[in-house]
Amino acid sequence: MKKRMMFWSLLALISVISFPIYAQFAGGSGTPQDPWQVATAEHLNQVRNHLASWFVQTADIDLDVAPYNEDEGWLPIGDTQSKFEGNYNGNEHLISGLYINRPDGLFQGLFGYLEGSLRNLDIQNIDVTGKDYVGGLVAFSEGGIRNCCSYGGTVHGDHRVGGLVGFSKGTIRSSRNMANVVGNHHTGGLVGYNESGLIHDCSNSGHISGSLNIGGLIGNSNGGAGSIRNCQNTGDVSGTNTTGGLVGHSDAVIRNCHSTGIVTNSYLVAGGLVGRNKSTIMHCYASGNLSALSNAGGLVGENYGRIDACHSSGNVSGYQRTGGLVGYSYPNSYLYDCHSSGSVSNTYRDAGGLVGMLSYGTMEKCSSSGSVNGVNTVGGLAGLNEGSIVDCHNKGIVTGEYYVGGLVGNNNYGTIIASWNAGNVLSNRMAGGLVAFNSNGSIQDCHNEGNVSCPNHAGGLVSSSTSLTISNCYNTGNVNCSGYG
Repeated sequence: MKKRMMFWSLLALISVISFPIYAQFAGGSGTPQDPWQVATAEHLNQVRNHLASWFVQTADIDLDVAPYNEDEGWLPIGDTQSKFEGNYNGNEHLISGLYINRPDGLFQGLFGYLEGSLRNLDIQNIDVTGKDYVGGLVAFSEGGIRNCCSYGGTVHGDHRVGGLVGFSKGTIRSSRNMANVVGNHHTGGLVGYNESGLIHDCSNSGHISGSLNIGGLIGNSNGGAGSIRNCQNTGDVSGTNTTGGLVGHSDAVIRNCHSTGIVTNSYLVAGGLVGRNKSTIMHCYASGNLSALSNAGGLVGENYGRIDACHSSGNVSGYQRTGGLVGYSYPNSYLYDCHSSGSVSNTYRDAGGLVGMLSYGTMEKCSSSGSVNGVNTVGGLAGLNEGSIVDCHNKGIVTGEYYVGGLVGNNNYGTIIASWNAGNVLSNRMAGGLVAFNSNGSIQDCHNEGNVSCPNHAGGLVSSSTSLTISNCYNTGNVNCSGYG
């Protein structure tokens, strides 16, 4: 590898010495008013020698030619010591056939390190392999990227791997990825790792796969100050831990985004839109089907933040803590004006039409209409409720083995206010029109319209309770119980 690096450096030096500076490009002088004109692979290779200049591409460029497609392939423009600080305008032209093969290399991409700006540039049929900070267009970006696209091909890496950008702490607007991306940690269709960056009006349609923090658009958006707006994903996403249709792990504010891709997660934490949310999600939706072992939600797998005016319609399946909207909503989390219509099924416990487990959080003005089927602790709204449910309702059929409720399977120190159920409830043991089992919880101003059927322990409102506080509640549904009732 060292010999290859020496070759590239020598080649660049010879080209600078041997030719007048104007001969290195098709024209121009490198200023904003008169940018260097890039028309060939050789011209593009000269960009690395003028890192603070302005450029305009004047023709499509094929990099699938020697020496750029041999051995380790293309040497990225810019690195940590010599960053690209200029401005490159692709002028709506293509760069095709990018080839990089450095499995142990850092900062691998067409551009290695960007502090300047790239715009109006498409890359096509790429084959990029690196280890850390790997992107089809840019490996590491602190600059601005606008109207750029990666069309087809594959990007491979280990950490911080993206179809367009490996790591970004700048801005990306109106850009998209169509390449497949394979990584390990922090892998995304557009960006592998976004640190407090702005990503607006972007999309992904490539297939994305990896292990930890995997997202259709962004693998990990961290730093607390990021913004993701008007973005979408249509590609399928697969991971092992913390996988999302749009974002794997998010500390960013997400607005007006959606995902329709199928999400598959072999272990913990998966969401149709976001795997783990630690900020705010507003006016978003997810419609792809999802499967995961635990903490699986049609919109969000784990929610530590706020979700407003969102909905999900994909079918969700899992083992435990499975919800139509959220798998596991943590203390101080808040759901407002949200809806889920997809079916929910799990094979162990805590299945809910909206939330698998609501732990000391709040759910207000939310609804569910999809069917829910589980084994233990199954509810039309929440499997297990330890928080507050206010002005919510369920219309879906709820079925399970035991602890099955039209609203909540197990209301453990939880509060349910002004909520109602219209879905039928079926169970083999303990079924309630509102709540199957209540432990030190309270229910106020609620009613049930659904029919309840259970051989043992059935109630129009509550099946079984310890220390129940209930007021202004009523039932109009039929109760069918052949045993205790």
